[in-house]
Amino acid sequence: MRVRLVALLAVLWSGCLSAQIDPNSKNVTVYRDGENGFILTYPNTWSSVPTTYERTRIKIVSERGEGAEDCVVNVQPVPGGDGVTLEQYMKNLPNTAQQREQQLQKAIPGAKVLMSTDTHIANQAARLDVIAFTVRSVGIEAPVRMLLVQTFHAGKVYSVGCRSSPETLDKNMPVFQIIFAGFAFISQRGR
Repeated sequence: MRVRLVALLAVLWSGCLSAQIDPNSKNVTVYRDGENGFILTYPNTWSSVPTTYERTRIKIVSERGEGAEDCVVNVQPVPGGDGVTLEQYMKNLPNTAQQREQQLQKAIPGAKVLMSTDTHIANQAARLDVIAFTVRSVGIEAPVRMLLVQTFHAGKVYSVGCRSSPETLDKNMPVFQIIFAGFAFISQRGR
């Protein structure tokens, strides 16, 4: 499984997160967050749904809001972050999957990092983590795989994450790639 996942990610993600999709296409929906300075362009077969966490700026769900896959954009201001560069942020990220796992478990209890690597999103450096965890709700446990890409911009950490069941992750990779490619900072596309 791990070898197949690494090979698939290498093919799909090599340079792809820097690509941009056409926000004027009739097949996409554009979400604009002027307060946090980003847009997310995503397939119009996905729907925005209410978020439950303050830092989650948008949550989209497959199959017009009825599907099992979802993606989110979380934004967290960093105290004193206005004086931090992207290079400093990237340099200070944990170096090992184990260190990254400990960091992520603060937000996602029981998270296991299957892979962690440098990548790009919105035409800048970022970190990609493939995470396994279990969602527990109303007595039901469901295993989940999440692709989480984090970057730093204007004093804030931007986390773009897409998740699905382990069994459907491979099938969902192309649409997740489109969603990640649809994330951009407003200054990159004009105001």
